[in-house]
Amino acid sequence: MMSPTRNGAGHAGVVWADGDTSKVSLYQGTQLLGETANDGIFSVDGLPTERLPYRLVVEGNRNLPGRPYSTRTRTDWGYTSGTTDYTVLSPLPLIQLDYAVATDLSGRAGRRSAVSVTPSHLKGVTEGGTIRTVTLDISYDDGATWHRTTSRHKGAAWTASLNAPPKARFASLRTTAKDAKGNTVSQTVIRAFGLK
Repeated sequence: MMSPTRNGAGHAGVVWADGDTSKVSLYQGTQLLGETANDGIFSVDGLPTERLPYRLVVEGNRNLPGRPYSTRTRTDWGYTSGTTDYTVLSPLPLIQLDYAVATDLSGRAGRRSAVSVTPSHLKGVTEGGTIRTVTLDISYDDGATWHRTTSRHKGAAWTASLNAPPKARFASLRTTAKDAKGNTVSQTVIRAFGLK
């Protein structure tokens, strides 16, 4: 789940409660290797030793009174992996997305605010490449329709502007990123933050 305010690199806002459900699925190509619901960790035995494409998909739903943000999320990472030397821990080349938008204390942003996304790899990742491509779509109707933004790339961040209609109450985000080695991420956050 995403916090509606600025997060530092490598940090995320997380809330687990009785109203939360989650599912984690691991694929090799199109073949589902394993999945778990509402558990944080699972393992898959007997993976091939050669380098192959994988997808890790994490889905979350939240329905809590008084907590209107991040009601539905889905993150889909694509990466290539093979046999590793378990004496040296090297994180998978999953691309992390950090968002920034100026909100008030109730998590609401102005209707013409700037929203930034900064993609990165965790420290110690050896299979990650330079981030080359980022797209950011915004929805003002909980994902029923999406609007592609024009993002400005400066430094490590891509920044776009909101153009919320007068009656919109929330902004949802759909972001993709790809690095030079073919690792990808696609993330959707429904009701990422509110609108003033």
